[in-house]
Amino acid sequence: MKHQFQTIIIMIISIVDLQSQEIIFPGIRGDSLTTELKKYNTPKTVLTYDQARNKLYTESFQQNDSIECYYSGYKISELLGTNILSWTARYGIQTEHLFPRSLGSASMPALGDLHLQVPTRANINTLRRNAPFAEIPDAQTQY
Repeated sequence: MKHQFQTIIIMIISIVDLQSQEIIFPGIRGDSLTTELKKYNTPKTVLTYDQARNKLYTESFQQNDSIECYYSGYKISELLGTNILSWTARYGIQTEHLFPRSLGSASMPALGDLHLQVPTRANINTLRRNAPFAEIPDAQTQY
């Protein structure tokens, strides 16, 4: 009985989800669809790598005048009025590329894509390299 109830709930959720989808380019297929999708999703401006990192540190990952590093939770107060990129380098903060540069994000526009970047401690970022993300028991964690 429990299994049947779960199946019915999943079916109802699936039907509701299908009804909530929007067709944004009805009747367009193939190359024409690809062209329209690119036109619809291409940003009007693309940040340079330095502009992207500056925005990363001053807007995206800044909370209460400090930056919190991605893997370690390490926090450091931002020194207002300073060049943020030289400041982060001086305090051992690097930009981690969640999709490795060696696998295709080494050139623009992917290099400056803020969805792929997070602040990290330099020593932790260096140790991680291109290792895949994985869940490991806390007792086996080395830092």
